[in-house]
Amino acid sequence: MGHHVGLPDHPHSVPKRCRCCPEQGTGLPKGHHPHHQCHPDTHMPCAPGGGVPPSARLCDHFESVAERIHSNRTGGTLVHCAAGMSRSPALVMAYLMRYKGVTLRQAHDWVRDCRPFIRPNAGFWRQLLDYEKNLYGKNTVKMVATPLGVLPESKASEGESQYCLGL
Repeated sequence: MGHHVGLPDHPHSVPKRCRCCPEQGTGLPKGHHPHHQCHPDTHMPCAPGGGVPPSARLCDHFESVAERIHSNRTGGTLVHCAAGMSRSPALVMAYLMRYKGVTLRQAHDWVRDCRPFIRPNAGFWRQLLDYEKNLYGKNTVKMVATPLGVLPESKASEGESQYCLGL
């Protein structure tokens, strides 16, 4: 997966390159690739000081971005954001749930296996939980209160649970 969200080595064969841009201003030079096309309706404005607030409605883009990735599946799609930790992984997780039929927990594990430093913010987690519930009628991830806020419960080892806390 590297610095681009692509899952070339995963057994379910997800597109390797992407052309959906959750944010302009990602540090990628304009026109860095002759075939680069931004999804026109996926701009997420940054909060003062950088980043996207947890209250941002990324869920408004789940279906259109997932559809775009799916329609490009033979040519690939690059999903990127400023750091590749929150927005783009959340969008890829929504795609995996919608088009690969996996649960949120499976989608998270899949993306994290390819890009270990993902960390969708709490607001995006809540939106992904709502999306999973809408798709499957149940949730496979539970949010819990921690000293650092409400975060997804980790059933993994202590070392892995630190990932969820961002430590």
